Amino acid sequence: MASISPSSTNSASYTPSNSPQACPAIASGVWEAKASPLPPSANPQLCACMMASLSCIVKPSTSHDDYGTLFNQVCGYGTSNCAGFNANASTGTYGAYSVCNSTEQLSFAFNQYFLSQNKASGACDFGGAAQTQASASATGTCSSLLGQAGTAGTGSVTSSPTAGPASSSSHKGAAGAVTIPRFDFGILKLGVYVSLAAMVGAGMILM
Repeated sequence: MASISPSSTNSASYTPSNSPQACPAIASGVWEAKASPLPPSANPQLCACMMASLSCIVKPSTSHDDYGTLFNQVCGYGTSNCAGFNANASTGTYGAYSVCNSTEQLSFAFNQYFLSQNKASGACDFGGAAQTQASASATGTCSSLLGQAGTAGTGSVTSSPTAGPASSSSHKGAAGAVTIPRFDFGILKLGVYVSLAAMVGAGMILM
């Protein structure tokens, strides 16, 4: 350690000479992600606004094990139903709702089909996996976000969330169930006293 003579460079006078490595060209089976545009950033507020605006959504009791079949069914009725969340890294094509979770995406697809059928009775059922709800009119930030996404969900959302992560009512139960354990110092003190008394008693017996 005594023989080391480190040198330093003032950050103001440091000029890096290296540069980031360029992304490789698209090659099937080798590199299949286009350098630009990048996937959209996570935006929980956008997804919550979208969910509130829908008239047909996934029924809460629907099992996630059935999602694959339901996606195939509703997307098979028309590719436009699922264009809002399709993502293709090789072409750099990302639906506005590709950042949402599977329940939100499936609800969007259900609603797109429901609207294409002019909200006909039975169009929001999917074997009991869907249900209707009273949709909320988008105002303020939600209006701006949904306007950028477009009715088909294929627009580019450039606005960032204005608040913390928003969550739909389906997530509130889980959050409300979280409890923080309380440490009772009174019980701790009592335990210490009992332990000390036992130790003293044992010492007297040994004497």
